[in-house]
Amino acid sequence: MFRYPALVLMMVVVTVATLTMTSRAVTRQDADAEGSSLVGSWIITFPDIPQAPPSLYTFTSDGTVVGSSANGARHGVWTTGTTDAGEFSLTVLGVISDPAVGPPGLLHIWGSLVLGDDQDTFSLLYFVEAIAADGTVAAVEGPFQALGIRIEDQPIEGLGTPEADGTPGIVPIASPVVDGTPVAAA
Repeated sequence: MFRYPALVLMMVVVTVATLTMTSRAVTRQDADAEGSSLVGSWIITFPDIPQAPPSLYTFTSDGTVVGSSANGARHGVWTTGTTDAGEFSLTVLGVISDPAVGPPGLLHIWGSLVLGDDQDTFSLLYFVEAIAADGTVAAVEGPFQALGIRIEDQPIEGLGTPEADGTPGIVPIASPVVDGTPVAAA
């Protein structure tokens, strides 16, 4: 008889997630080669819950997902779909420490994600369940929808580049302001 069912349940979830992640590495590489890649960082919004702040998630090339939301960090795995390029599945877990979200334990989120034709947006259909510290699983909620927008590099225009001798070649793009009035640069 197990005295710590929650610990056993967490170990099973981590083992399954690890096996899933390692068994799909070649498929993810194939998707990257075809130009249908989820790899990168994303801003995720939740149309079904308009008051929810956005979340930030990063999908790595080895199938790992790391995210953060107003309710804490999320960790998990993603894999390519079995039918079309641009389709993915994901499973993430987060720690529940806010009683408003549920009893202390894990939040289990899983779903199906479709990358947009522009490769910079996605739509996610997902489900959620809470796993209490004693191993009790709450009812599944969902499906819910989430939308993702890829975080792109935005270089700062006009900064210039360092000179060969190490002297910065910076071009000023703004003037100092004192008491609301622009002041000429010295």
